[in-house]
Amino acid sequence: MKKFLILFIASISATLFADPKDPVFNGQQLQEIHSASPAKPAVSVEKPRKVLLFSKTAGYRHRDGIVGAREALGYMGKKLGIWDIVSSEDVSQFEADNLKQYDAVILCQSTGDFFGKDVSAKYTKNLMDYVSAGGGVFAIHAGVDCYNYDGFRNKDFTDMLGGEFIAHPWGTQNSPVTIVIDDNDSPITKGIWKDGAFRIVDEIYMVGSSYDRSKCRVLMRIDVDRSPVTTEWGRNIKIRQDRDIALIWIKNYGKGRVAYGGFCHGWQNYRDPKMQELYMRLLQFACGDLKADASSIPFTGKSIYVPMYSQPSEGDIKALSNLKYGERDSEINALIFAVCANNHDADFCSRLEKFAVAEISSGNGSQLYRELLAELLWAVGVKSEASGKRLENSLKDAPDGLKSRIENALAHREAKGAMPFRESPKMKVPLEMPKDRSELLKTIAFLAANPSVKMPEWLKLDALDENAKAHLIFAKARRGDNLDEVFKITPKSEEVVLALAFASAKSGGDKGLKVVLDSADLVGMKMRPIVASYLASIKSDKLIETLFEMLKTSKGAKAALIIETATMFDLDSMVAKLFDGFGGMPVELKLGSLKTAESIANKEVFLRAIALLGSEPDKKVKSAILKTLLKSAQNGFDSDMFSALKKAYDSAKKEDKPMFLRFAQYDGGTDAVEICKAAYREGFKDEAVKALGGWKNQNAVEPLLAVAKSVSDERAKTLAQMYMVAVGERAGLPADAIVYLLKNSVRDDERGKAVEIAVKHPSPKVVDALKSLNMDSEAKKAQENLAKIKTMFKSFKNDDMRAMCDGNINTRWSSGTPMKKGNWIAVDFGYPKSVSQIVFKLGSSKNDFPDKVEVLAGSSVDSASRVDASLDYKDGTATVKLPNVDAQVVKIVCAQDKPAFWWSVHEIEIK
Repeated sequence: MKKFLILFIASISATLFADPKDPVFNGQQLQEIHSASPAKPAVSVEKPRKVLLFSKTAGYRHRDGIVGAREALGYMGKKLGIWDIVSSEDVSQFEADNLKQYDAVILCQSTGDFFGKDVSAKYTKNLMDYVSAGGGVFAIHAGVDCYNYDGFRNKDFTDMLGGEFIAHPWGTQNSPVTIVIDDNDSPITKGIWKDGAFRIVDEIYMVGSSYDRSKCRVLMRIDVDRSPVTTEWGRNIKIRQDRDIALIWIKNYGKGRVAYGGFCHGWQNYRDPKMQELYMRLLQFACGDLKADASSIPFTGKSIYVPMYSQPSEGDIKALSNLKYGERDSEINALIFAVCANNHDADFCSRLEKFAVAEISSGNGSQLYRELLAELLWAVGVKSEASGKRLENSLKDAPDGLKSRIENALAHREAKGAMPFRESPKMKVPLEMPKDRSELLKTIAFLAANPSVKMPEWLKLDALDENAKAHLIFAKARRGDNLDEVFKITPKSEEVVLALAFASAKSGGDKGLKVVLDSADLVGMKMRPIVASYLASIKSDKLIETLFEMLKTSKGAKAALIIETATMFDLDSMVAKLFDGFGGMPVELKLGSLKTAESIANKEVFLRAIALLGSEPDKKVKSAILKTLLKSAQNGFDSDMFSALKKAYDSAKKEDKPMFLRFAQYDGGTDAVEICKAAYREGFKDEAVKALGGWKNQNAVEPLLAVAKSVSDERAKTLAQMYMVAVGERAGLPADAIVYLLKNSVRDDERGKAVEIAVKHPSPKVVDALKSLNMDSEAKKAQENLAKIKTMFKSFKNDDMRAMCDGNINTRWSSGTPMKKGNWIAVDFGYPKSVSQIVFKLGSSKNDFPDKVEVLAGSSVDSASRVDASLDYKDGTATVKLPNVDAQVVKIVCAQDKPAFWWSVHEIEIK
């Protein structure tokens, strides 16, 4: 009854003062949060503290993060008897006399000018005075995203908090980041994370000028070197020059205390017992119960290796309980990798074993979910007799798919991730090799579980078949045995290569790296990411350099495995090393560096290589540079790459200029067309026409049409017509180009293709042109295809935007992330159309539109060019006015950050 009452009270606390649009957690979510609650307080208290949890927002609202905090902290306080939470969004709570009743205040994701313009000066001062007089404040995540923008900035207030939000390069869509614990001995952090660092997926804030390390004690920060930004929008944010991205800190303010917890953008990380333990201690510090040194410690910049994947919680695994075949493959893979990356932790393995066995035995979730749990048992091992018996009982009624997986987990017949075993402490090691295979594997499993038991002399790798050999390698690695003998073998199967990769990760060095990579042809596509994740976990400061050196002389499966491993690291700094001193390298070393660079082929490679193309004297090296540049351009081309291309073209010797033209097509814009026009005027006529023929949009048609009309030489005219048709087959042709080709093509081939293009890529003007030429049959076909074309809406997120054109003002498309400079949305009409206005109806999201925009128009999203336009706000609408342009695509680009708001559109109207 008491347990039910606690749950009931906590649920009331989480919903009574909620915004009506905040989510209401279901029973499973509540259970996942409650099960992660600490078992005991950091410090016992004589009576519960009274804590105000304030969650009013005037900017972006972290809805599930707010509800998650209310639920976790409210339940925790009642369960442990350490505080009573008063949840409120009433700003009058901050009247000076009223604040005195509270031992601490939680600023729970409170954003923007949350007090309101009329009272913000008064209430921010009241809160500062309250803390200065001996109170406490605990800001959670977006609790520092307030009073930090022009119009309502209050630097005294953000100085009191210890920092103010300026950006989050690492978002929730980013790969896991590494967090370093700067003070492992603080009572707030001690004993929570064993290794001095951990990995996590969360939205990671970067704070600005109010942050001063000398005025607080930083307990945790992000390890920038081990936390690459993996989202496109995140890469556009400049990282603090000092690279000191603090996430957890405490400080004294007058007689009071301030704590900041940067985690928990959403509710998901409240399912982690370690996170709840950390936040309990931070709040107990803010209340004055947990004493901790708040004096500053210097920034060391130390970098600590942790597994590539964080330990998954029970909640992470239960999130897949309704799994169906063919669904959520990426989540399944991520879970398996995470378990494999952490199976060195005995406590983790024990917890996961107990959880998985209980879920399977109870028949919880879908069959595929239980099969997944059985696969996870391969990775962590079935150690206890009790678990083994429960699984054996589960076999009786298990479906075939589940049954086979349970049998594999029990019999150790698969070597996937790590060696599973059942511990048999009473077992005696045989004096000679057992003839029965199951007895042999049982013996190896026993030895893996009991490293104090000496390996028998008869147990040699060369005496075993490949499967047993893999089991023995896993066992030796888990025991911590010397692995020199292991790394001398020549594997003949995928399972042995996997075991060797696992042993390499456990060995603490890169001794096994060569034998694994040399055997890469034995590894299939399915297992390659797992092998790569083990290799990426090798604890060597020189690992990435070693991989790149080996890549210079590698090909095929070996090169593919090296690249798969290397992609788990931040490569830009390594690219810089590849090209450092390039001009002074011997030719063979240049070629080796370029081969490695070609395998990476990213923006940084292009920027480095394009600057070398014109000055390289050796023909072989120049050819290798061109090959590297082409592959890099094909992988993505942006404005920085075009600027580098133009700079290299302008500074190149005249005879070298044609080399650069082949890259202009990857930009596709009007400025790229101008480069080709300039080359044509300089005498590189065939090269310029050929380059324009590679365009994927209609920007190249006008100059090709001009050339075709202006030249009298039949060969030159044919060349221009041929490449005009090549562009048209990809992007269509305007009506004047269609008419020209039908009337003036030198060859029938181009004339016939012009008709095909007109029918396949029609526009109203093209249909009219066909009619004017009495081509009624072709005009009819073109008209039929024209009727099938629908206007499409696109965005930088590449998501579903139908809600902005469904005729319902109460639905909306939203970016889901704060507006950043460079975010865009676009309208693609399917053919060139005259546009003068685009009206965006904002409904209830009146602030969710950029304050400044740039407007581009053209034949494709990637090649659109800037046009003069204006933006007007009136009565909940944002109207973009254009100078009557004809374009297939109109692209609206956010020209200024607006971090307090998402970009939202309820309805759109085009005039």
